[in-house]
Amino acid sequence: MPKKADAHLLGIKVGGLQEGRQTPTSPEAKYIGGRAESRYATAFAEYEDLYINVILPAIPEDVGTGVRGMLRSVGYNLYKRLKKVTDADTASAERDAVVARFTGLYGDALADAISAVADAVMAYCGFA
Repeated sequence: MPKKADAHLLGIKVGGLQEGRQTPTSPEAKYIGGRAESRYATAFAEYEDLYINVILPAIPEDVGTGVRGMLRSVGYNLYKRLKKVTDADTASAERDAVVARFTGLYGDALADAISAVADAVMAYCGFA
């Protein structure tokens, strides 16, 4: 997620620097680093909290690491969509769309795990 911030902090030109320069001056680096840190630190903390407290407990214990990553993607994807939703009908439609997409990609064998993660995220967002 914070790839652009890392590029700025490492001094790689991403935009906003003077033409033809690859590394920022000290004031530029401080400004870019401070902006990136505040912006991405908030988002990282929010998603880390979501993963540890909501998604991870909903993941079955007998799945492998790759499936855990996929189920984490299900949770993040649904959470991102639900942040824009205000009513329960739209929220359940978004949930059904995410579950259908991931079930179509990974098969019916993981449908229960996908639904469990989606239900946990729905409850976290207040659409239980």
